[in-house]
Amino acid sequence: MSSRGVAMIVSWLAIVSLWLVAAPALQADAEQSDQARGGSLDSYCSGSGDYCTEIRERNGRIKFEIRAFAEYFDAYKVCVKRPDGKRQCKESKLHRAGDLYKDRIDWRRHFDGAGSGRYKVVWRIAGGVRLGDPLFFKHGNH
Repeated sequence: MSSRGVAMIVSWLAIVSLWLVAAPALQADAEQSDQARGGSLDSYCSGSGDYCTEIRERNGRIKFEIRAFAEYFDAYKVCVKRPDGKRQCKESKLHRAGDLYKDRIDWRRHFDGAGSGRYKVVWRIAGGVRLGDPLFFKHGNH
């Protein structure tokens, strides 16, 4: 192999090594930044990883998020069971965002809060089929 070929391989290995060292640091930095803004309160991903549901706090507001790698379904419903037992649901649709299909619903904008306590959140698709496990968040003085 020529010295030029060896130099190219060494350069390539240096770039890959730098990426392998920097990637975890970038991920940790993103997670710290996310936590400073609020971050994940609860989440679920299917065993295959095809879709994930998540309750996030972003800038002091609670958001219900869903992400999928393909358009397995377009419409869905998110239902919230309040601490007083009352259940409310909101229908929505997934939207393409790059390589993902996703949507985000603002809790305060679309649901009535019932004060302090534990809230249960469930995502459903056509026919009432539940997507994953129920997720939970606490609100107020608990």
